Amino acid sequence: MVGQWPLKPLILVRVQTSQLCAGKPTPSNPSPLAELYVKIIMTMFKNPFLNAVYAALYIVGIVSVLSTFVDGKVEASILIPMTMLSLFVLSATVMGLLFVYTPAKMFLDNQREEALTFFLKTVGAFACFAVIFVLFLLLR
Repeated sequence: MVGQWPLKPLILVRVQTSQLCAGKPTPSNPSPLAELYVKIIMTMFKNPFLNAVYAALYIVGIVSVLSTFVDGKVEASILIPMTMLSLFVLSATVMGLLFVYTPAKMFLDNQREEALTFFLKTVGAFACFAVIFVLFLLLR
Protein backbone atom coordinates (compact mmCIF):
# COMPACT_ATOMS: atom_id res chain seq x y z
CA MET A 1 0.00 0.00 0.00
CA VAL A 2 3.04 2.27 -0.08
CA GLY A 3 2.54 5.40 -2.11
CA GLN A 4 -1.17 4.94 -2.79
CA TRP A 5 -3.05 8.19 -3.07
CA PRO A 6 -5.40 8.48 -0.09
CA LEU A 7 -8.20 10.08 -2.12
CA LYS A 8 -9.53 9.13 -5.52
CA PRO A 9 -8.96 11.88 -8.08
CA LEU A 10 -12.20 13.62 -8.99
CA ILE A 11 -11.92 12.55 -12.62
CA LEU A 12 -12.48 8.91 -11.61
CA VAL A 13 -15.82 9.55 -9.90
CA ARG A 14 -18.77 7.94 -11.69
CA VAL A 15 -21.38 10.31 -13.04
CA GLN A 16 -24.89 9.43 -14.18
CA THR A 17 -25.32 9.66 -17.92
CA SER A 18 -28.13 12.22 -17.50
CA GLN A 19 -25.61 14.63 -15.95
CA LEU A 20 -23.12 14.47 -18.81
CA CYS A 21 -22.71 17.24 -21.34
CA ALA A 22 -22.19 16.25 -24.96
CA GLY A 23 -18.73 16.79 -26.37
CA LYS A 24 -17.00 17.49 -23.04
CA PRO A 25 -14.56 15.20 -21.21
CA THR A 26 -16.34 12.81 -18.87
CA PRO A 27 -15.16 10.34 -16.23
CA SER A 28 -15.54 7.52 -18.74
CA ASN A 29 -13.87 9.59 -21.48
CA PRO A 30 -11.38 11.95 -19.73
CA SER A 31 -9.33 14.53 -21.58
CA PRO A 32 -5.66 13.74 -22.27
CA LEU A 33 -4.63 16.39 -19.73
CA ALA A 34 -6.82 14.78 -17.07
CA GLU A 35 -5.33 11.36 -17.88
CA LEU A 36 -1.82 12.81 -17.50
CA TYR A 37 -2.80 14.40 -14.18
CA VAL A 38 -4.18 11.12 -12.84
CA LYS A 39 -1.07 9.24 -14.01
CA ILE A 40 1.24 11.74 -12.29
CA ILE A 41 -0.76 11.70 -9.05
CA MET A 42 -0.98 7.91 -8.95
CA THR A 43 2.78 7.45 -9.47
CA MET A 44 4.02 10.54 -7.67
CA PHE A 45 4.90 9.12 -4.29
CA LYS A 46 5.96 5.62 -5.36
CA ASN A 47 9.31 6.45 -6.94
CA PRO A 48 12.03 8.31 -4.99
CA PHE A 49 13.78 9.33 -8.20
CA LEU A 50 10.64 10.94 -9.59
CA ASN A 51 10.19 12.79 -6.29
CA ALA A 52 13.70 14.21 -6.73
CA VAL A 53 12.89 15.18 -10.33
CA TYR A 54 9.68 16.93 -9.19
CA ALA A 55 11.66 18.80 -6.51
CA ALA A 56 14.24 19.94 -9.07
CA LEU A 57 11.50 20.99 -11.51
CA TYR A 58 9.78 22.93 -8.73
CA ILE A 59 12.99 24.85 -8.03
CA VAL A 60 13.61 25.49 -11.74
CA GLY A 61 10.03 26.71 -12.13
CA ILE A 62 10.17 29.08 -9.15
CA VAL A 63 13.51 30.54 -10.25
CA SER A 64 12.30 30.90 -13.85
CA VAL A 65 9.16 32.74 -12.79
CA LEU A 66 11.07 35.03 -10.44
CA SER A 67 13.78 35.84 -12.96
CA THR A 68 11.29 36.41 -15.77
CA PHE A 69 8.70 38.56 -14.05
CA VAL A 70 10.49 40.16 -11.10
CA ASP A 71 14.05 40.80 -12.26
CA GLY A 72 14.72 44.47 -11.46
CA LYS A 73 11.07 45.50 -11.73
CA VAL A 74 10.15 45.53 -8.06
CA GLU A 75 10.73 48.52 -5.83
CA ALA A 76 11.66 47.98 -2.20
CA SER A 77 8.53 47.59 -0.09
CA ILE A 78 7.10 45.56 2.74
CA LEU A 79 5.65 43.14 0.19
CA ILE A 80 9.08 41.74 -0.72
CA PRO A 81 9.82 40.08 2.66
CA MET A 82 6.19 38.95 2.94
CA THR A 83 6.37 37.34 -0.48
CA MET A 84 9.73 35.71 0.22
CA LEU A 85 8.54 34.26 3.54
CA SER A 86 5.36 32.98 1.89
CA LEU A 87 7.42 31.41 -0.87
CA PHE A 88 9.74 29.84 1.73
CA VAL A 89 6.78 28.29 3.57
CA LEU A 90 5.29 27.01 0.33
CA SER A 91 8.64 25.55 -0.72
CA ALA A 92 9.18 23.89 2.66
CA THR A 93 5.73 22.34 2.39
CA VAL A 94 6.27 21.05 -1.15
CA MET A 95 9.72 19.69 -0.36
CA GLY A 96 8.46 18.09 2.84
CA LEU A 97 5.73 16.38 0.85
CA LEU A 98 8.17 15.17 -1.81
CA PHE A 99 10.92 14.06 0.57
CA VAL A 100 9.19 12.98 3.78
CA TYR A 101 5.59 11.89 3.09
CA THR A 102 6.23 8.40 1.75
CA PRO A 103 9.12 7.52 4.11
CA ALA A 104 7.07 8.70 7.11
CA LYS A 105 4.09 6.65 5.95
CA MET A 106 6.33 3.60 5.51
CA PHE A 107 7.95 4.18 8.90
CA LEU A 108 4.55 4.32 10.59
CA ASP A 109 3.62 1.07 8.81
CA ASN A 110 6.68 -0.59 10.47
CA GLN A 111 8.67 -0.66 7.23
CA ARG A 112 11.62 1.13 8.81
CA GLU A 113 14.42 -0.13 6.58
CA GLU A 114 12.42 0.50 3.42
CA ALA A 115 11.54 3.99 4.68
CA LEU A 116 15.19 4.85 5.26
CA THR A 117 16.18 3.44 1.86
CA PHE A 118 13.40 5.39 0.11
CA PHE A 119 14.39 8.62 1.86
CA LEU A 120 18.10 8.18 1.09
CA LYS A 121 17.36 7.41 -2.56
CA THR A 122 15.30 10.59 -2.84
CA VAL A 123 17.97 12.71 -1.16
CA GLY A 124 20.73 11.07 -3.21
CA ALA A 125 18.93 11.66 -6.49
CA PHE A 126 18.23 15.27 -5.53
CA ALA A 127 21.90 15.71 -4.57
CA CYS A 128 22.76 14.73 -8.15
CA PHE A 129 20.55 17.56 -9.39
CA ALA A 130 22.26 19.96 -6.98
CA VAL A 131 25.65 18.90 -8.36
CA ILE A 132 24.36 19.42 -11.91
CA PHE A 133 23.16 22.93 -10.98
CA VAL A 134 26.58 23.75 -9.50
CA LEU A 135 28.37 22.40 -12.59
CA PHE A 136 26.19 24.54 -14.84
CA LEU A 137 27.04 27.55 -12.67
CA LEU A 138 30.78 26.83 -12.78
CA LEU A 139 30.89 26.08 -16.50
CA ARG A 140 28.97 29.22 -17.40
